[in-house]
Amino acid sequence: ILHEDPPSGFFSEWPRRMNARWLLLLDGFDEVPGNRRGGLLRWLRDMLAILSAEGHFAILTSRSTDDPTDEFRSEFSRWELLPLSLEQQSDLIHNWLEDRANAFQLTLRRMRSNSLYGTPLLLTIAVIVYDRDRNLPEHRVKLYDRFVDIWLAEAQQRGLEDELGEDLTDAVRYGLEFLALAMTECPEMNLVETLSRVAAGYLQQELDFGEARASASGRKFVEVLGRRSGVFTRRGDVCSWLHSTFREHLAACALSRHLQVCQNDYGMVLGDQVFSRLWTEVTMMLSEMHDHPTCLARWLAAQAISRKDEQVAWLAYNCLEKHGLAGDIEAGSVVASALTMALAQYRSDGGLDYDSGWESCRRTADALVKIGCPAVEALTHALRSPEEWARGWTAWALGAIGSPAATDALIFGLFDPDEWVREKVIEALGKIGDPRAVEPLTRILPFYYASFSSSYGPRDALANIGAPAVEYLITALCDRNHWVRWHATDALGMIGDTRAVDPLLSCLHDPDAIVRTRAAQALGTIGDVRALEPLIAALHDPEANVADATREAIGAIRQRTCEPGDETSRVHHDDPQ
Repeated sequence: ILHEDPPSGFFSEWPRRMNARWLLLLDGFDEVPGNRRGGLLRWLRDMLAILSAEGHFAILTSRSTDDPTDEFRSEFSRWELLPLSLEQQSDLIHNWLEDRANAFQLTLRRMRSNSLYGTPLLLTIAVIVYDRDRNLPEHRVKLYDRFVDIWLAEAQQRGLEDELGEDLTDAVRYGLEFLALAMTECPEMNLVETLSRVAAGYLQQELDFGEARASASGRKFVEVLGRRSGVFTRRGDVCSWLHSTFREHLAACALSRHLQVCQNDYGMVLGDQVFSRLWTEVTMMLSEMHDHPTCLARWLAAQAISRKDEQVAWLAYNCLEKHGLAGDIEAGSVVASALTMALAQYRSDGGLDYDSGWESCRRTADALVKIGCPAVEALTHALRSPEEWARGWTAWALGAIGSPAATDALIFGLFDPDEWVREKVIEALGKIGDPRAVEPLTRILPFYYASFSSSYGPRDALANIGAPAVEYLITALCDRNHWVRWHATDALGMIGDTRAVDPLLSCLHDPDAIVRTRAAQALGTIGDVRALEPLIAALHDPEANVADATREAIGAIRQRTCEPGDETSRVHHDDPQ
């Protein structure tokens, strides 16, 4: 903890004397309270100017929930620290547990949450718990609980009770929760004197200590726990935690008790605190230990919608995902409404840089797909968003979910002013496969002339819908617009329905050579032997491309329908082609 500026000449004279450059490691950006962040950012910007001028380097670390690189996009390269690989986990485990390592790894593999142990902290805690118990809890919060209990038991063996006395020792666990909650509510509250008053209030409230006794015992409580607990630490007059995760876990435990007393009145217990980034992980841990996690997710989603807060919308989703997305339809619907609200805030005209905005939209759409059918109603409303990114990703999500309930809204989206959005709407209709989409898709065929384009068009959607589209496509073979006839022949070939054979044979005489080519190709794909005679006649087409496509179609049909010695394999032996 840096309480004052570095010594004079630290960045200029000192490096020259040592013939070295400094590497500054600045950790815990996400732990800085909001009311102090402005001052820190100004100090950091000045410091970076000095570092750059002198040729030094800095590494700034933060949790992904609070990315500092937006403030310093030009000064920093952004890197994401990946979880430990399986090999790295194995090395850590074997170095610690030696001959018990294999048994520990087997235990990890049996657990549903073994993917959590990719972080060094959690894996270390798991090893310590396993080393003591020869087993592991299934859930993260239970693992933290057990670790704290082990640490406090060891503290007792090292003289904790001798220093505190029996009454205070019995209050240690709940007292730590009380301190953790107070330090989360007010991050500046980290001095021994201040926390002693907090502890005194706890002792008065929970143990009925008188004011004088509570005041004396409060300071003793803080000082001894700072030396003995192992998770709550003291350096001089400043108190902190072995890792912020322990503070967050214990604060969540305190909130869980408060909710039980207040009959799950989330507004009273959590209130506006959920809008602070410092409470994100606390709330997530609370959801893991709460008896009604989907109720908490619903409440969080409602708060996100009321304040248009993207962070809380994601918090609601993460709470829901942690406990199974399919378990509560109402919760899924409300959370989906919160996420679509967030999706509509990603602007395609500069609200975020292009890559970040695109990735945020994609990630939100993925989450909505995971929610599934409960998200459909919210997504259909989002199709009318003024932002084209939101409309396009909404259509993509509806297609991935595949619910026919979205068909009417998507049909309306066929007339969206943005070409990319229309493409996603068409793709969604094709994936859903609702026959109600056939007639509207057929109607817009004339506007999609580039049937050879790599982009997805109504031809592809109609082909995906399949049999219900065949009659409409057969009618389209007679359209005056040759682009429409192209699309219709292609789609009928992709569907492969034999009802299209005779109409496609008529197209072998179409005035447009490309239509004739596509008709031959479609007949070859369908593979009906009735097409052989007309295709052989079409071999004399004056257009080389038509003749080539016809020859390939004949070969495909013969290969599919004729076995060696079959009569049909010899019918046209005298064909010069």
